[in-house]
Amino acid sequence: EDRITELLVRLSRQRFARLAWTVHFQEPAGYTAKDPASGRGGVGVPDVRVTKDGQTIAVAEALLVTSGSAATEENIREHVHKLFGYAHEGTSVLFLLLWSFSKKPHDVIAAHSRAVATPPDGFERTEARLVDADGACGGVRLLRADTHTGGHVVAHFLVDLQEQARRDA
Repeated sequence: EDRITELLVRLSRQRFARLAWTVHFQEPAGYTAKDPASGRGGVGVPDVRVTKDGQTIAVAEALLVTSGSAATEENIREHVHKLFGYAHEGTSVLFLLLWSFSKKPHDVIAAHSRAVATPPDGFERTEARLVDADGACGGVRLLRADTHTGGHVVAHFLVDLQEQARRDA
């Protein structure tokens, strides 16, 4: 997961520099969402953070998935909750990067759908749609969530790294 995400960051830095944006890879920033059991959050270390003039404008969390199992569903849910912890810091654009190495990518999509069916406490999902232009498994799932601090755009990218869906077609 880290190697793939770091490659994305390195490529993005060149493009985003034209906009005077800086892309950071795994640097401490903000705080994670509070753990319901302990009531405490920790120092946040998002996988990717984009800043302009020192202000965070976007945050991304990434994870590697290999199946559509219950464990994968829970892992996705945990990352979504962690990601929403950064929303409370004023960041309104959030990304979830799902790097899939599954032989059954449709199962990963189903696990993702179950994991994001209910937003974290304090958030209300107002819109969800799958954007899948070429009919391949994966694509972009756009969700919008609103809180008392304002709206947040959350884009979930599911990348089928094995292109298993294309192989099966």
